[in-house]
Amino acid sequence: MTLEQAYYISQILLLGVAFAAAIGAFIQITTFRRFELLKLLEEPRVREARRLIYKKKNQTNGEEWWREDCAERAAAIVCSSFDIVGFLATGPNRRFFARHWWYPICWTYEALEDYLNDRRAGAPEVYEGYTRLYESAKRYDLRPIKAKKNSN
Repeated sequence: MTLEQAYYISQILLLGVAFAAAIGAFIQITTFRRFELLKLLEEPRVREARRLIYKKKNQTNGEEWWREDCAERAAAIVCSSFDIVGFLATGPNRRFFARHWWYPICWTYEALEDYLNDRRAGAPEVYEGYTRLYESAKRYDLRPIKAKKNSN
């Protein structure tokens, strides 16, 4: 092998290493973004807000339970958190949250539907990211399948 051939082979190998490094960097950035969004959803105030919504929704008969000050604050925290995730999670991250967080996304969206409609009365684009995230997560919702199995 001549020196010239060795040079060309080294340049091809260098290109391969650079390509592998770029793929590794992309995966690392995607994972970092996912981790940051998970931290947002697992913050104590967001978890407490989800817990309060679950409790309040089960205690009332479907009236505007979220009109109470603490319930309205909890609804705003949950909606804004999922709205941020809905806007920032794209591609593989969107699929990750839709697939692995479908249950909290779906039940909170359905529990807060009256709240969302009330907020959208003045501005229809409010919580648009949350709605898109809910639409993605509905594909993975196992509740209708479990209900069918239990009825048979």
